[in-house]
Amino acid sequence: MTRRPYMVEVILDDDELALADEVARIRFDSNRAAGATNRRGSGYDSEILGVQGEIAFARWAGVEPNLIDLQWAGSVDCVMDGIARRLDVKASRGWVLKVEPQKVGAPVDAYVLVHRSKPPYTFTIVGWEWADIMTLPDNLMVFEYQGREYESFAKHGQNLRSPEELKA
Repeated sequence: MTRRPYMVEVILDDDELALADEVARIRFDSNRAAGATNRRGSGYDSEILGVQGEIAFARWAGVEPNLIDLQWAGSVDCVMDGIARRLDVKASRGWVLKVEPQKVGAPVDAYVLVHRSKPPYTFTIVGWEWADIMTLPDNLMVFEYQGREYESFAKHGQNLRSPEELKA
């Protein structure tokens, strides 16, 4: 994807990476004990990617990430004093913001896409969308992962709102 001028890059420091690892391990253990998995199975990589994205976004936004919620169920990852207060950060190695239908209904105002590059990891705050717009039926798409189809509400990064709007 072509980098848009409003996208913001964040590089986590060693302390933030260590924190992400610790929180991801706790979430991984908690979710597996509860029998919770996502469409990609139960890999630790999904957990670490998500926590790293939450920390990167929180640092850029100047807020504390919600690292306490352990269950894989969709939750508020950050609270901001902007136009959208309750945010669910979706970290990805791709450039598409995806929200799984089973996670819709969490008390969030907006979803944020954070892209993680290959090592050395750079996190790009790509953009965001209002929750009620993101979950419109027109945004429900079918994807394939390891030979299995699944549905997600989705919007390509180039069609998302500028991260700077969240600070307004």
